[in-house]
Amino acid sequence: MSNLKWILTLGVLCVVLHPHGEGGVSAVFWPCESEADCTADGSSCDSATGRCECPSFDAVFSADFTRCLTTSLIGDTCDDTVQCNLMPTGANCKAGVCDCADGQTYLRGKCRPLNGLGESCDTDLDCFFGYDRASVSCQQNVCGCANGYYNRYGNICRRKSMEENDACVVNEDCDALGAGAECVGLVCTYVDEIGTTPGTEATSGDTDTTPTINDNDGDDDDTTEAITETTEEPTAETSSFFRRQLTKAFVHAPPPPTHVDAAAQVSFSLTNGETEALISPRSHEIAVQTSIEKYELRDLKDLGRSVRNVATATTSTSTSSRSRSRSRRNSTHNYRRRLPALFRFDDEDIKTYSTLGSSRDDEDAEEKKYGSSCTENGKICTGLPHSICTNKVCLCRQGYYARNGKCFAELGEIAESTDECEYEFDELSKSCVCQKNYFYERDLRNCRKPIQYHLSCTSNSQCSPFGASYCHPEIPRRCTCEEYALYDAIKQLCEYKHGLGAECDSNDACPVDHSVCSNRLCVCMDNYMEKDETCVRGIGAECSEDDECIPDNTACTSKDSEEQTRSCQCRKGYVHFKDQCLQEAEELEDECIEDEQCKPLLASCSVEGKCACSDEQHEKNGVCETKRELGESCTKATECHIEKDPENVECRNSVCQCKFGYQTNTDQKQCIRVMPNKKNSSGRPSALKIITFMLIGSAFLITSAAIKQAYY
Repeated sequence: MSNLKWILTLGVLCVVLHPHGEGGVSAVFWPCESEADCTADGSSCDSATGRCECPSFDAVFSADFTRCLTTSLIGDTCDDTVQCNLMPTGANCKAGVCDCADGQTYLRGKCRPLNGLGESCDTDLDCFFGYDRASVSCQQNVCGCANGYYNRYGNICRRKSMEENDACVVNEDCDALGAGAECVGLVCTYVDEIGTTPGTEATSGDTDTTPTINDNDGDDDDTTEAITETTEEPTAETSSFFRRQLTKAFVHAPPPPTHVDAAAQVSFSLTNGETEALISPRSHEIAVQTSIEKYELRDLKDLGRSVRNVATATTSTSTSSRSRSRSRRNSTHNYRRRLPALFRFDDEDIKTYSTLGSSRDDEDAEEKKYGSSCTENGKICTGLPHSICTNKVCLCRQGYYARNGKCFAELGEIAESTDECEYEFDELSKSCVCQKNYFYERDLRNCRKPIQYHLSCTSNSQCSPFGASYCHPEIPRRCTCEEYALYDAIKQLCEYKHGLGAECDSNDACPVDHSVCSNRLCVCMDNYMEKDETCVRGIGAECSEDDECIPDNTACTSKDSEEQTRSCQCRKGYVHFKDQCLQEAEELEDECIEDEQCKPLLASCSVEGKCACSDEQHEKNGVCETKRELGESCTKATECHIEKDPENVECRNSVCQCKFGYQTNTDQKQCIRVMPNKKNSSGRPSALKIITFMLIGSAFLITSAAIKQAYY
């Protein structure tokens, strides 16, 4: 292709969004005449359309158009943001995971901002739900905990346990049973019955209260799940209990008091963490878990499907098994059970299969699967509930996702039968839900089992009952309090401190007198110290009298006579260390706590708690001096030291040397006295002697001359 033609081709290259119904597919118009025009890895030139295309409908061009990438659901791994928006979710590829922006939550196929407890709302969909979509409701245009739930912490509402042996995670879940009930082994138990109730045993680990499940591997069309149940038949009381519990979850209660403390749960960067509206985000959560979590979730899905059949068997409106549903569907594929009027919605955000037209007039009338071709855009694909024909391809509607060719409902979304849920199907609300007391993951496709605080975790959701906590990413993974929170074992809660030690953004956020915001924490200002949650005058603080100085052994004085202001200072004989005045040592071997006490002696506080010289020092005149050996540089004589006869060494010419009359031995470790010889080494008369003889001779001559002159 000529250069001009190539430039024209790039000029018409564009990315557009084709909305059909509720969803849309990102389509790239890349004109081509031959395979050579399609330079992205894996792409080819479709002669029918004259466009470069990726090999499958769920593959898209990367942002730089160099390769084809498989699309990803929210919470799945990704390399490029375009992978996260086969349907327009508004998600981005963050840290290798499709995730909503900070401050947004994935709900019904879209990333959207949600309001915390006590904030305004129009529908339940406006309220942040934590890890349980049924936990909140919009009551009189204010978000609050739903009936049957209580506000555990921040924006987290926990389900109330209403009967003994009901599932729980923390003791507060069991408060409705009275003061004697506690959560033991994830079950509400009366503590005075723990040791006497037959068959009741408190355990320190995870307690699985679900029936024993035997899953048979293989095709779902040929096998059903075998369930090992107890020999006892469900009683009328048990059935009544299940119906009563289902009813409680969907009756609205009066709105709770406005709660503005949204600690930890509004914005998150799916590693973590959530944060309250009034507190800055601390992101710890990872949206998609590691391989160990994927393994756990896969097992949990199998468990959920099996337990679901056990639970529904006890109610009058029991749900048929998967195999029976498939048989009925295959024999009467033209029949579709429609939801009662209660579950028909006009809101386009919550349309279901029953409210949509079907593309049964397609030329190909066989039942479709996800990814099958279709002819009528904007309509449901034949035999594929919750689908939509988009760009002549059968896709799942927003709020639903593909698995094994089918469209499954996300947690909390409308479904028509158990066949459309990977976990449990709630007959009353006609929606897919998690097993009771399990947590909804952020992708709304997976459920996570509850744990006790001291046990290993795999997701932040499991730590949500414990307040401002997250699942630490390092092994062994444990629920860990956020950076500015402390764990209260009685409350079983990680709480942010108030006042001193609380998180802050500015000094105005610190209400305690003489406190400031430092490194996002409220602390006492310089020269003040913390005492009984207040800031009091410490060493260096201005004062007017001694009583204002709180530390022991301090006085209100001026450092020198010229200073006008007075401040709290240590009394004479004491030294300042941190917020204390410690008595200084007077001689070596005095007792000490800190090195500061020994500094007047140039010593340090030893492990025995006494002032002593270090190995690099030696004692000289009652203080510790730096040890310098012979030949080393020095600044004063007290630094020079030898083990034997240390008085024979001195600092001369800035070097440690032996004194005059001494010389070093062979190993340079000792100064040896030099003994003088009677004559010098040359055997000649010394100069002194010569001068002496000359003087004596001169005196003799002068005397003789004087006598001679006097005589004559």
